[in-house]
Amino acid sequence: MDGVRTRIGGVAIGAALLLAPLCSHAQSMEGWKITKTGMSLIATPANLGAGEVFTMTVEPPINLLGKDPKEWLAARAAEEAGTLGTVTDATPVAPLGEPGRGAWLLVRTVKLPTGGERLLGYFLAPRTDGTIMFARILSSPEPAIYKKYLPEVIRSFLSAAAKDKSPSTSSGERPVAKTTKRKPRNKSSSENYTKVGIGANRKDVAGIYLRLAPQMGFGGMIMMNYQPTVMFKDGTYYEDYDVPLPDFDRQAARVARPTAWGKWRKQGGMFQEYDSKDGWEKAEWLGPVPGGKPGEKLTGRYTSFTGGGDTAMGGGNAYGVSGGMVFSPDGRFTTDTSVGLTAESADMRTTASSRSGKEGTYVLDGYMLVMKFSDGRVERRAFVFMDTDGKRDGFYVDGTPYTKKK
Repeated sequence: MDGVRTRIGGVAIGAALLLAPLCSHAQSMEGWKITKTGMSLIATPANLGAGEVFTMTVEPPINLLGKDPKEWLAARAAEEAGTLGTVTDATPVAPLGEPGRGAWLLVRTVKLPTGGERLLGYFLAPRTDGTIMFARILSSPEPAIYKKYLPEVIRSFLSAAAKDKSPSTSSGERPVAKTTKRKPRNKSSSENYTKVGIGANRKDVAGIYLRLAPQMGFGGMIMMNYQPTVMFKDGTYYEDYDVPLPDFDRQAARVARPTAWGKWRKQGGMFQEYDSKDGWEKAEWLGPVPGGKPGEKLTGRYTSFTGGGDTAMGGGNAYGVSGGMVFSPDGRFTTDTSVGLTAESADMRTTASSRSGKEGTYVLDGYMLVMKFSDGRVERRAFVFMDTDGKRDGFYVDGTPYTKKK
């Protein structure tokens, strides 16, 4: 295997780094910060440098229900990578660890809508109970970064799979996948802190930045995506941008969504955020990202995809919401939404979908998109571009990312 070469992010590296047999004993990941999101665990090195990104997300055991592991892994990677950006480099599914053990990996290099690249690595390993263990790596594309951390995370991943260890609860017990009802965020969820025209003062805002955060995708899978964060000059931040600033009632939002708030500061030119357990830590934020300029117009079709469910944890329920917006320079727009639902029980599988479309005129007003529909409705929506380099290839509306179709 030492003669095999795997190309990652345009850089050839030895297979000894990724595919060599690894220690079969579980080893602690000292110096890593471990956080829990839903039933998944996210590990991040504590010693990342400025601008460096590396996270490992480990999901609960997954039942593939007879699907081929290699095909499942390839499909999962294709779906997730497409939501993050444009795939520019890809490797085929390859063995992970000792040949014949049934563990697999593949790697994708993705160009972000904001510019720059990220490396996505996907690991799969069988467990003795018939389920599989799945993990995802999100890394900066520089070899010096991913070569530094990959050996340890692969060793820990394979060792945990061999011992049937999975993301555990605080009590140390293995979580059991169960059906939960999760709904995509929608406009109604923000009504409790929306007050038209009497919201936050723009002078109180330091800027809107993009922060990497875990979010739910189709079937309940956890993905790392950038989301807009409103940073206030008083040292607080709101980890979402789902209500336009002129309509955002800060005090009401603190009551309605107390866990969505945090503290930030700058030290030595670097952003830091406060963690109640670990104190001040470096924050990987991009920005500030711009709003619309006076009189600015959009051109082309922009699309989004959100979802939820529990198929990623062995359940049978999943839903996806695909949205589209088409803008023209004359100030008109059309929207369409497609909703798909799959529900499975012991004796029945149901798939339903619906589609709707609307049209009207629009105006960009800084960090707000005002949409006047032909039926008389007017919607004021939170808006911010996702670029930091002057491009207009994507934006967020009420916190949901939309990217331009080429």
